[in-house]
Amino acid sequence: MKKWIIALTVVAGVISAQAALYTETFDSNVKNGSSFSLGTDPSSANSFGFYDVDTKLGTYGSVLGSVTNGTLKMKEFTAGGNRTRATGVAIDPTGLTAGTWDISYGISDYSNANAVDGDQILFNVWLFSGVSGSSNNFVDVDMFENSFINGSIITANGAASAVQLITGDVINGNGTYNTTFTLASDVVAGDYLYLDWISNSTSQETVDTTIPSYALDNVIVAAAIPEPATLGLVAATGVGILFIRRRMML
Repeated sequence: MKKWIIALTVVAGVISAQAALYTETFDSNVKNGSSFSLGTDPSSANSFGFYDVDTKLGTYGSVLGSVTNGTLKMKEFTAGGNRTRATGVAIDPTGLTAGTWDISYGISDYSNANAVDGDQILFNVWLFSGVSGSSNNFVDVDMFENSFINGSIITANGAASAVQLITGDVINGNGTYNTTFTLASDVVAGDYLYLDWISNSTSQETVDTTIPSYALDNVIVAAAIPEPATLGLVAATGVGILFIRRRMML
């Protein structure tokens, strides 16, 4: 019995390492605008906001969305032409090391009146480097002409560089979404993750088009869970070592 307890302890040690680095339940730090401060203090290091491309970083507060009972809601609205709105979450990634990391989030109240002509929500992740703790950093959301390839662009006042880690994962309904990203190196001071959920309409649509809306909750960044085969190898190795030890003791 002892050898099985020890073997299970080995496996449990691997699983326990998968604790979440960051969880956002939208219970505080509401940023109803187009700017947020990064690195100045713990209360503002992790923040989120609502954005509208056509208004050039205008502050709209509850017009774009709202936070109720710990859930962020991006409201439906009518749009014309090439139009984009988004929700962004800025994360202080202290503790992230080189390797693969998981991101999960929940989507509810999904509505897309124009799915047949390509309207959709896209999820992107960026790593900003060289962010000054004393700067007020602005993030804009841009949609390239006649395309659903979207990106977040941070102004020169914000970061020295930006690397896109996840590009345009499609959200097409309610549910829990999971994806991974890979860091080439450990994060350092001045690094920040930026997650955005971009709601689009195509440039061919009329002024009364309603683009997708959604509610967002439970954003989690955690260490990637090993494949089942890896866990099996850990367990087999632990049992194998104990078996050899037992044979040597006989």
